[in-house]
Amino acid sequence: MTTHANTQPSTVIDDSGLPAGGSPADAGTQMVSGIVQPDGTLYNGSGFSVSQNGTGSYAITFDPPFSAIPAFSLTPGGTTSSLYTNPLWVSNSGLTFTYQNAQGEATDSWFFLIAVGAA
Repeated sequence: MTTHANTQPSTVIDDSGLPAGGSPADAGTQMVSGIVQPDGTLYNGSGFSVSQNGTGSYAITFDPPFSAIPAFSLTPGGTTSSLYTNPLWVSNSGLTFTYQNAQGEATDSWFFLIAVGAA
């Protein structure tokens, strides 16, 4: 590992651009995660709010917003394995999407959210 001192003498940066021994969060990365119930109620998590806009349709708002569009993953929960996510809108401040079953009908579902991007 090659180390370089930055303008703050107490911080050492390694070859990855991260503080030595640090994590991406130390380098300005924001991460949001949580579990949402079928009715749009937050089961656990933080850094976002969620609302249900109709059957299977959800809107997520990141708080605070990311500085650019984050990478994200939405995974349906429960016993239904044949749901499809249809993202409708994605930005640095949030996203909207609808869960659909194999017949293309909107359906409510638990879901797991993870979003990672620049703070």
